[in-house]
This record gives sequence, C-alpha cells and structure tokens, in this order.
Amino acid sequence: DSKQKITGSDEIKVYNLMIDNSRSSFPQIVLDANVEVSNELALTDGNVKTGEDTLSLTNTDASGLTNYSAQSHIVGYFKRHITSNTSEYVFPVGEGEDSAYYQAAIVNRGMTSVNHIVVKFMPKLKRHSDSLINVANGEFTYKRLCNEGMWLIEPDQQPAATETYDLKLWIDNISGLKNNLFGIMKRPKGGSASDWRQAGTLTSPGGKGRQVEDGYALAKFCTSFSEAGTGDGDGTSQPIELIHFNAELNDGKVDLNWTTATEINNDYFTIQRSTNGTDWHDLQRVEGAGNSSSKQTYHAVDHHPQEGVSYYRIKQTDFNGEFSHTGIETVNYKNAIDESLTIYPNPNRGVFSIKIRSGASLSQMKLFNIKGDIVYQKQLDSSKGHYKNRFNFEAKLSQGMYFLRIQTANGQTYAERIQVNQ
Repeated sequence: DSKQKITGSDEIKVYNLMIDNSRSSFPQIVLDANVEVSNELALTDGNVKTGEDTLSLTNTDASGLTNYSAQSHIVGYFKRHITSNTSEYVFPVGEGEDSAYYQAAIVNRGMTSVNHIVVKFMPKLKRHSDSLINVANGEFTYKRLCNEGMWLIEPDQQPAATETYDLKLWIDNISGLKNNLFGIMKRPKGGSASDWRQAGTLTSPGGKGRQVEDGYALAKFCTSFSEAGTGDGDGTSQPIELIHFNAELNDGKVDLNWTTATEINNDYFTIQRSTNGTDWHDLQRVEGAGNSSSKQTYHAVDHHPQEGVSYYRIKQTDFNGEFSHTGIETVNYKNAIDESLTIYPNPNRGVFSIKIRSGASLSQMKLFNIKGDIVYQKQLDSSKGHYKNRFNFEAKLSQGMYFLRIQTANGQTYAERIQVNQ
C-alpha cells in the first residue's frame, strides 16, 4: 500500500509493464524518468503520474494496451506509436481519481505520415473565456467550453493533406451536456479563446457520439492534431433545427430522409456525397420551407451510389447565400461484388499466394511482423480491384505471426493474419 517510484538516469526500456498498486490515495506510481514499453502495457490497478516525463508504448498494435480504467490511468504524458490501419488507439488519461478520468481515443483512417501521438489531459482551461467563443456547426452554436479541462494531443508530425482520423473524447465526468447539443472543439496549441473551431464533422442528430448516454463525444474526419475540448450550446441562432437525418441502402439505391423542427430564411438543401470524408460532390437540390415553426420532412434518392463506403451530408443554404452543413451518414454499397482477401496456404513456410477481389482500386500492400514493423511493402496498380500473386519469403521471414494489410484507393483496408512455421 505504498507509493512506488520508477527511477533511472536515462530512459528506461522494458518489454512488458504491468501497473498493479492498490494504494488508496493518489499517486500510486510516480515516474522519475522516461519509460518506454515495447510490447504490452497493462494498467491493472493504480494510477501513474508522469510529471514532466513520458510513458511510451511503442507497440503499434492497438491491443498492446490492456486493463485501463478510471481506477488505473495515466496522469501526465502518454505516447503511443501507431501504424497505417483502421484501429482505435486508446489514451487512458485523467487526474488520478475515478471522478477525474478523461479518456481519449484516436480512430485511425490509414494515416501513414503520423508515427506517434502524445496525449495529456489538462485540468484547467488556459487562455480562455466563454464570451469569446463564436463557433457554429450548422446545427447549433457553441456557447461554452466544458470547464473540467482540455486535452493536449501532439503528433510527431501532422497528417498529410489527404489523411484523416476520428477523435473520441470521454464525457462521463463532464456535467451539463444535452443530447445533440455538444461536440468537440479544437484550437492550435497555445491558441486563444477566439481560436476554437469545430473539430472534424459531427454525425447526424441521434448518431454515435451525439447522445450523453454514449459516454463520449465524436468528431469524424479530423485533419490535424491540436488542443481539444468538449463544448455545448444551443440551436436557437441556427437557420434550421434538424431533428434527424439518415441515409439507408435500399434495393441498389440510397434513400435520404431528414426532418426539421424549425426553419429561418432557409432557401434550399443540397445533398452531398464523399468517398473519403473530405472531398464532397453535390448530388441533388431540394427546396426548403423558407420560414417555418412546424415540423418539415424531406426525402431524396441517390440512384447511382458509389462502390464501397460513401458518406452523405446536407448543405443548407440561406436566402442570403450563407450556408452550413449537417452531420454525416455512412452507407456501404457492394453491388454484388464478392469482396475478399485469401491467403494460401496458411500456415506456411514463408511461401504463399494472395488473391483479393475488391469493389475499389487497390493502392498498397504491407506485411507487418508481430511488433508492428513493416517487413515488406509494395505499391499496387489494379484499377479493377483484382490482384493475385505468389510470394517467396522463406529466406526472409522467421517463424511467427505476421499481418498482411491491403489498402484501396478510397481508404478501405483488408487484413489477414499469416502464420509462418519454419
């Protein structure tokens, strides 16, 4: 039941690290040096205070972090190494008490430019005044940044122009939030109160990360890392009050339905579609109701959906030309293509064949070892999404588990495990 300290004159490197200290008062574990874990970090019991040092997990497999909770998290700087995939990397950070646990998570969308990310929860709002916030997102206007604190999220370098990720911030210990009227704001490191902006894109009302009971706020398709916080507001100053918006695949077409509770100077809606969440194309215009205080229901159809995953949103335009956007809806259209990745034989001795059929063109193949290191990569040029080849790595691969990932041009990822027995 005593406090423990990890000390060293230089950085301490270990393969596995388990935190298990049942001391009732914080801190249970204190770092007096940078600590790097290369395989598994298990936060079983007790919190870790890093001070100005950093606890790092270099294993790029998202499952390398285990057992984290409000009772066992990191107070200070936590660094995670990542690789190009679609995994969710959790950062269990907070202030050392169950009631001060503020987990963050990065959902990767195949970023290749970012190698590691450092996250720290900062319990005090700095350089901030709610009166200077002026952020609208098309559904509501932010009025407040939640004063429990904010997250500092720093990568080794920012994502490339076409790369994105999703950000999840836990809100169980944040008070005063209302369904569909909260979200994530961001600003540059060291920015002022007037620098806050909407982070990424919201899902549509009632979607993931929009209800308090979800336990987290969600911003999709974020393009940079910075300071982040949760904020809330109201919809009274917005041109429309959106009740719901959904997109559903129906017999080879996509039905889009949305409902407004009120409309102010609403000229028209534009249905927009994207295959990557950043580049949007107009599909159809639907006239608005102008001014209305009663419920209005709208419907549109995408008769020619794109292969694979597509994202839909509504652009709302006022009579004066000003516009805003709703949250996004996702549809996966396969058009009867049998999409699959096959590896044979598996297990093998390092000699195997792969065959893949995809509804999208293929762009890149990578082979990782169990540590997450890239042992082979190849650019693919298959506009039809079909690829077949035989590989001989008998002299290169030692016995063990490997992971093959193939990425399409629209960001979709296929992955399979390969067992090599020498």
